[in-house]
Amino acid sequence: MRKIGDLNIPVMPVSIGVVFIFCVGLYHILLSNYFLNDDFGRIIWLTPLRDMGTLDALISLFANSYHPVYYRPFTNLVFYVLRQFFGLNAEYYYLSCIFLHFASCVAFFYLVRELADRQRVKGRFFPIVATLLFTVNPRHVEAVSYIHDNENVICGLFFFLGLFLFIRYCKSQRGAYLAFSAISYMFSLFGKEMGVTLPLVCFAYYALVFATDCSIKEIYCDRVVRKSIGAFTSVMVLYMVLRYNGLGMLIGGGGFTGDLDFSLLRMLRTGLQSMIAMGLPNDVPGLHAAAVFFRGHIVLFCGLGLLSGGFVVYKARDYRDRVFWFGAIWAVLTLVPVLNNGIGVAELTGGRYLYVPLAGFAICLASLLSQFKTINKTLVCAGLIILVYSSFTYRNNLLMYSVSQISEGFLRGLEEVLDIEGQERVVIVLPSMYKGMYMLQSSLDSALNILYGDRGVELNNRIAFILYMFVENPADFDVKVEHIGDMTRVDMVSGAQFFRKKVFYGQSLLDRIGLSFQENTKVNTNGDYISKRAEFTSVDLIVVPKLKDPGSGNLIYRIRDGI
Repeated sequence: MRKIGDLNIPVMPVSIGVVFIFCVGLYHILLSNYFLNDDFGRIIWLTPLRDMGTLDALISLFANSYHPVYYRPFTNLVFYVLRQFFGLNAEYYYLSCIFLHFASCVAFFYLVRELADRQRVKGRFFPIVATLLFTVNPRHVEAVSYIHDNENVICGLFFFLGLFLFIRYCKSQRGAYLAFSAISYMFSLFGKEMGVTLPLVCFAYYALVFATDCSIKEIYCDRVVRKSIGAFTSVMVLYMVLRYNGLGMLIGGGGFTGDLDFSLLRMLRTGLQSMIAMGLPNDVPGLHAAAVFFRGHIVLFCGLGLLSGGFVVYKARDYRDRVFWFGAIWAVLTLVPVLNNGIGVAELTGGRYLYVPLAGFAICLASLLSQFKTINKTLVCAGLIILVYSSFTYRNNLLMYSVSQISEGFLRGLEEVLDIEGQERVVIVLPSMYKGMYMLQSSLDSALNILYGDRGVELNNRIAFILYMFVENPADFDVKVEHIGDMTRVDMVSGAQFFRKKVFYGQSLLDRIGLSFQENTKVNTNGDYISKRAEFTSVDLIVVPKLKDPGSGNLIYRIRDGI
């Protein structure tokens, strides 16, 4: 029991209870969602484990990647356990996402308590303020609300635990804390590769708080540093052995992710985008228009970003709060692994890369808020920011709910197509993406297999080609599927006429795409998969998403052509 003012308040239980309320309140809507995109693929890849004994399956999870691109065994472990106990009931998968986020936030709360000056009244509120700023940040929606991306939350959970234990080790010099910190480091890597930065953040903390001489030579001669380097290096060697055995490579990913792009301009742009995204929710008015403008003026964006960042650092040069600077260093260091990617500042996606960096940002923001002269001003300002963040987070989860409804409705509506007799070839106009969030972009075959078994596999084999479409407005969709007649042997002319009938904003689909298609070719309309015109083949049936008001003339799709 800790006394605050004239009240005796059990700070720990109350704080954790508040975090729980925010987690459940903001994310409970997920429990009505269905699987999305990569969820289906991961379920299919892990299906062979169901034929193994429990021990053999657990060993296999760490001996193999069960993913063509990444080695992230803890994500596979979560999917395996959920499938064993709850089958394909998506509600429990989303419940696990909420629980993991809550556990991660609690670990972060304990970590921040170690950083806070608890002798001051402000210090007593600092942990819960920082934790709530982290908990409700709208950029977490992709990591928490997309089951496949729980790898980011798992990585964050063990990252926070590892750092917490390292701080305890620095204060007590007890080797057990360092041992468990190293184990947490391994578990963080098992969640996602960006956990690799944990030792850097640990050493940054030690240099800021404990080191009397910050020269590299003196720091290395320190006993704490040397033992920590040995422990973390041992973990990294073991992880690399397991990774190479399971995935076949030490650095990068499989497939297209193996082509690491170390363009300085790209990395600078991604870093600046990340810093903007950490502070601003994705749907702030004007943000999308600014993103569109700067997408065509990258050099200008980078120049303005460097000037703004330099100005902020210059103004903060005399700011002596070590906790603030530790949070800033944390945020920057943990962004390094994601600079090879892209961050959608104005979209739902990209936030998964920021789960761990956002913890450093929350510490910085809480530190700034604690500088008000009165505790009331601190709590009022913090409360307003938390309220605004929460509103954007809940709105994003409502959008995720709409995305899930469209995806599930489209898939379940395909049962009508399965029951049509005599069809041979099928064209699928697929709702693929909304605000950067994948719906069915790369998972139709897996989803058909899971939902309809052999009948779904048969339908997938009859698909002549797929058109991947951006969804502009989820509200325009009915959660059903409509097949256009029982067409038989549609030739090139009538097929083209069909597409010309579906006119949106003055252009037909066929004219907008500028391509025709070859049988058995799945075509992404941005031209990545084919580079020349192919023959539009005969098909028997065209499947498109059903719209609530097809005759309204409103823009329903935006074709993925690089816009």
